[in-house]
Amino acid sequence: MSEVGKMDARGSWVARLATLCVLAVAALVTTPAARAESVIAAGSVFGGKQTVSTELQVTTAGRLTVQVSDLGVPLSIVERMNSLSFSIVGDNAVFGSLDHAGKVEVDLRTPGTYMMFLACVPGGKFNLGLVSWNVMLEAFERPVPLPATFWLLIAGVAWAIFMQRNRASLARARMGMALAG
Repeated sequence: MSEVGKMDARGSWVARLATLCVLAVAALVTTPAARAESVIAAGSVFGGKQTVSTELQVTTAGRLTVQVSDLGVPLSIVERMNSLSFSIVGDNAVFGSLDHAGKVEVDLRTPGTYMMFLACVPGGKFNLGLVSWNVMLEAFERPVPLPATFWLLIAGVAWAIFMQRNRASLARARMGMALAG
């Protein structure tokens, strides 16, 4: 093979490697992070005036979301609540509260035991109410160490290219031996 042919082969090999590196970096940058949500507690209350407290065991730092819904239907046996309030408490501090149905999101930096308090007073002539709640925790994202995976990818691509070149040179050597013999 002439010197020009060797330079072209090396240049195309380097160009392929550079293209693969650029594509690998683009794939790593655009890959979305995984999110995991877990339900910590859920429940419902049916009946007259009630107060409920629920212990929440939070095992990791994350965003705690509490959704409380008044499921009463106007002009039925189960009317809407006259009064509905809930709060999230921990370490002698109130992290969030509402005096109506809705959603509260709280960023918790430390795992631990928290409490959710719910108080409801039904409306209507039958004094019946229906409330449901759902408590979910979305853990904060932990960064994935990309440098190790990036270098492992580059090493694998370089090995594959080396093996391909090695196979090609062996095939050329066999072809030369076959032609000579």
